[in-house]
Amino acid sequence: MRHAKMSCPTGKARFKEQHLAERRIEEIYDRDVSPHRKPVRSYYCTECSGWHLTSMHKGENLGDYQSHRRPPRKQRKSQNARRFNW
Repeated sequence: MRHAKMSCPTGKARFKEQHLAERRIEEIYDRDVSPHRKPVRSYYCTECSGWHLTSMHKGENLGDYQSHRRPPRKQRKSQNARRFNW
């Protein structure tokens, strides 16, 4: 069953009501056992007047999340470059 529609200018999946977004989170946890980051809550979007899912906990900001991520591939040195200090 599809709950979301791509109608937000941000390109994110939009849920018409909060309970539908919360239900989708439950479905994801019931079906997906992968170690990847999963949504933990929903939030209201003023751009589309709908609800979206996020994997960030309340109080966590995007800067905190990005600081734990690896840099883009272009910025990483190859294994040989690190070994020989190129």
